[in-house]
Amino acid sequence: MEWNYLDSVARVRSVFTGQSQTQQWFGADMLGGTAELPPLTVAQADDWEAFLMQLRGSALAFQLSDPLRPTIRGSGAGSPMVDNTQPGGNAAGSQMLATKGWTANAVNVLRRGDWIEVQYRMYRVLDDVTADSNGNAIIPIWPSLREQPAATGTSARWLNAAGSITRTSTSSLGSQVSWALWSNFALPSNTPLPPDAVIQGIYPVIIASGVKDGCDQFLGYGPGINWNTLGGGMAGASWFSQPYGNPGSGPSPAASFSSTEFYSTSIGTLLSVLNGQEIAVSINSSLNQTGLTDSMTVTGVGFAVYYTSATPATDTLMPAPFTVPGGQGVAWALPSTTSVSVSDGSGTATATPGIDNGGLTLNGAKGLFRLAQNKRSSSADITLLSKLSFAFEEYR
Repeated sequence: MEWNYLDSVARVRSVFTGQSQTQQWFGADMLGGTAELPPLTVAQADDWEAFLMQLRGSALAFQLSDPLRPTIRGSGAGSPMVDNTQPGGNAAGSQMLATKGWTANAVNVLRRGDWIEVQYRMYRVLDDVTADSNGNAIIPIWPSLREQPAATGTSARWLNAAGSITRTSTSSLGSQVSWALWSNFALPSNTPLPPDAVIQGIYPVIIASGVKDGCDQFLGYGPGINWNTLGGGMAGASWFSQPYGNPGSGPSPAASFSSTEFYSTSIGTLLSVLNGQEIAVSINSSLNQTGLTDSMTVTGVGFAVYYTSATPATDTLMPAPFTVPGGQGVAWALPSTTSVSVSDGSGTATATPGIDNGGLTLNGAKGLFRLAQNKRSSSADITLLSKLSFAFEEYR
């Protein structure tokens, strides 16, 4: 792996005095490089070449890490996260990253040359970093910040997907509905499963509370949920069966309920089964229902991924829906897309996806890159071993 570090600096030199003036263009620095793979068998080369073709030249992005520096040399003491409240606010183009959450007064939490990741971007630490008495630290980085981090961290993990819906029944003609839906579920890139993980089950989960005044309330999941605003409900949805409910015939539950973690049976043992999955809530009112005000509040949405591993860990972003068996861990697939609707204006609906909450990735840092050229090429010798390399640059 060869890395290229490009700074954009203009320089003008006087022909009379030999003195120079320079102008640094903040934010125009660029990280790139060339990856040269070891000799590959035909099968290995086929996988790599197909991957490079899938990138459609420089159109699409991929993530890449430094294989020689998979972990930091610093202690990483604490639960570090970005802090946009410090002077400078971590503005785009800044050459310093303000952070908090380190162990107070910890020395060398990061060492010069360490890689860290902030929201899909990787940055090189330029000097040894020591936390102050409040656990804060200003980190000199290269390249400069690409974007202001989306959030000032309140934990070193992700924020749960959330939302709420209300329905005020006004004797409207036919069934009317307020609904919120979450989709595009995936494991966060900075919390992958261990390399030896074997998935045992993937379970739909929603944490919700509700006030039932008389309208029908639905909590469902499945691929391609269709909204039936005339007949009510969610066509094609499966109902959450635990801790109580009426799976298969809905709605569930049938009365007001305090904050409850609902879950149902596993949808499979491969991450690919998440493709097209949706989780949704709705409140339906029908003809002759009037003076009713129903609501539901959602504080967590995801798929619990139970797996075995020699190094299992249970992510506490949400409580595990049921006891984690010995030798197993739990990871969470979170939604990145939401949609909401109120059919006749007699209600409200909001939904937010899972959000990176400003945590720093200290080990296994990856950056967002694209191919530097649209042309890809490979070669093979008489041993049938293929040689493959490609140039890459930051995705910006």
